[in-house]
Amino acid sequence: GDAAEGAAPSWLARLAGGEVDSLGEVEVVSAVSEAAMTARAPAESLDDVAAKQRWLKSLDVPMWGRAAVALSEAASDAAGMAALSAQCDSGDDVSCRILSEQEEDSQARLARLNVPNWGAAAAVLSVAASDAAAVSHAALEALEAFGFNLKGYRPKGGASPEAEEE
Repeated sequence: GDAAEGAAPSWLARLAGGEVDSLGEVEVVSAVSEAAMTARAPAESLDDVAAKQRWLKSLDVPMWGRAAVALSEAASDAAGMAALSAQCDSGDDVSCRILSEQEEDSQARLARLNVPNWGAAAAVLSVAASDAAAVSHAALEALEAFGFNLKGYRPKGGASPEAEEE
């Protein structure tokens, strides 16, 4: 997609800012998935390699990284809610009480994510977290291969960033 060119798309900024419920929008899920497919796809020719490198270098690496973290944390929270639901279903009163206290917020979040339950929410969020991490990783590798010195990102050789700038 052309949304990946230049400035980070607004949906990526929302995800990176922790607004993971925007994954309930088909366009957002599709965009994350499409970017991950592009990042993971093997290049068929030298032209493909060059085009992919240009695309990867155009991405906002820190923002993709933040989106991956936010999605991963949300997936973990959703998995916790799914576990509570399962415990409540098996008769655990404490789990049921916790769920009932959060019922209104839970239903609203599930509706925004466009999923029927917390298990489905955890699955959707996990896939998106994995996809965002794949894009971030591929873009980071492309930048490092191109010789960019990325302060705060896996410095090569362990030397201080200042020592490498000559």
